[in-house]
Amino acid sequence: MFSHALRVDQMVQVMGETASNLGCGQFEETFSKVRANIAASLTRNELLLKGVPYTWGDLARRAVFANATRATYLHAQAGIDYGGDQLRLRIEPDAITRFDLRGIDFVTVHNGFDPAFIVSGSSSTKCYGSFDRVVSRLTEICPGIRFVQLGSPRTSRAIAGAQVDLIGKTSLAEAAAIISGSRLHIDVDSGLVHVAACFGVQSLVLFGPTDADYFGYRSNINLRPRFCGGCWWTSEAWMDQCVRSFDEARCMSSHAVEDVVANVVTALEWLPASGWALGPERKVMHARAGSAMWSDS
Repeated sequence: MFSHALRVDQMVQVMGETASNLGCGQFEETFSKVRANIAASLTRNELLLKGVPYTWGDLARRAVFANATRATYLHAQAGIDYGGDQLRLRIEPDAITRFDLRGIDFVTVHNGFDPAFIVSGSSSTKCYGSFDRVVSRLTEICPGIRFVQLGSPRTSRAIAGAQVDLIGKTSLAEAAAIISGSRLHIDVDSGLVHVAACFGVQSLVLFGPTDADYFGYRSNINLRPRFCGGCWWTSEAWMDQCVRSFDEARCMSSHAVEDVVANVVTALEWLPASGWALGPERKVMHARAGSAMWSDS
């Protein structure tokens, strides 16, 4: 029997009027301080809590200005030290062998969204429409890397250039095992980014509707949109339609293919000393962290 219950989403709350420190044993004093910290945090955010989920974006900015992120903010509210991003997740240890990835240098890629959201089309505002071009170009530049696509058949479509298509073919535990062996995980802001963080695998994440400062892990490569962005929960249909009524989510389409490719290559440390030829114009692309520079060959 438990004497306490916590509700955790973007905030943490102690539930139940009868909740007390009784039954906490040696942790009674510590839990008393945690409860006091949570209560103080709820008081500070009382006005925002009345408007959830439409005020989640405002709460995210408040967290960022308090030097916190989605990963650390709950701990900050409770006054508990953050223990790091890595967590032990259940995996299927034979998954890498089962899908013929044992001993292979591979990168995982995902371009889906939360299936709990209802969207009118086959994609959402969080998805990136140019992954075909990115991955196809990367397979040319990095011939020693295999690109493995993960995802749900409901929220993902095949990416051209990915040599291994595992859409709808893995359980979550199998996908987690594969990500744990990945050299890099490429994604939009999705749950698999959190899975990668649990294993200490770096992700390259394309942000758009959600706030990179709040949702991004500091160990990742977090690409911010060149246009707009951060409309998370400014309307009920933010995941389905651009809240500014553009035909597409311009925050996501603003991510230039060459910038994404350059950042991936930099993360993989794949750049040969002489650079590489790109396309019929014979230009050479030199990767630099966070940007792409072009010069004539």
